[in-house]
Amino acid sequence: MKLSVVGALAAGLCTALLGAWCVYQESAPVLRGGSNSFERLAATSANDLGIGLSLLSQSTALRDCQTVLLAYESARMAVMPDDFKAGLPSQCAGLAQRVLQTTPIHGFAELVLAQVADIQGDAGALDRHLQRSQAMAPSEARVILPRVSLAEAHIEALSDPTLERHQQDIGTLLKSSQGLWLLASLYVRDEAARGRIQAALPTASPADQSRFLWAVRQTIDLRGRSS
Repeated sequence: MKLSVVGALAAGLCTALLGAWCVYQESAPVLRGGSNSFERLAATSANDLGIGLSLLSQSTALRDCQTVLLAYESARMAVMPDDFKAGLPSQCAGLAQRVLQTTPIHGFAELVLAQVADIQGDAGALDRHLQRSQAMAPSEARVILPRVSLAEAHIEALSDPTLERHQQDIGTLLKSSQGLWLLASLYVRDEAARGRIQAALPTASPADQSRFLWAVRQTIDLRGRSS
């Protein structure tokens, strides 16, 4: 009887400890501190905290990396310690690879790896990770939007398969309100991008086409007022 009680207590303790560990892991984005992406990543680098296994925890860590990588040459980065900036690409690559170990099909993680490759000047890796992101997340607007922007910035370096999927991404954004202003801006300022958008327009509905043309007119008007 006593042994069964001891066994039950031991099992309960193990369950409680496991639960506490899981809570700690999933709360890592909060526990590491910081009020913005820069501070959270700096704290992660210093304390080597995990990023948890839940989709929310992984997305938070990847979003922080995406935000800071996009601001790699910004004034905000200029006030960060030199070792933080120098170590950021490998830190974010490590976080993305950790996500892919638990979730092998993760288009957002592949996009972060493409951003790292961009900073490191590795055109081959950039193309490879862009293509994997395109295949793994073909319809997620929150991933497609920065992916299209990154691909357009390196359009000459992309392989034919990546360009083909990039064209599909443009078509998807035409049907999404999230990509409206990016595509309108590209259409107005970049003649080559204008051709790619025009090629995708027939795949959009008449309503989506009208909405896009309205955004183009608004973009032209705004540029005229600011000039």
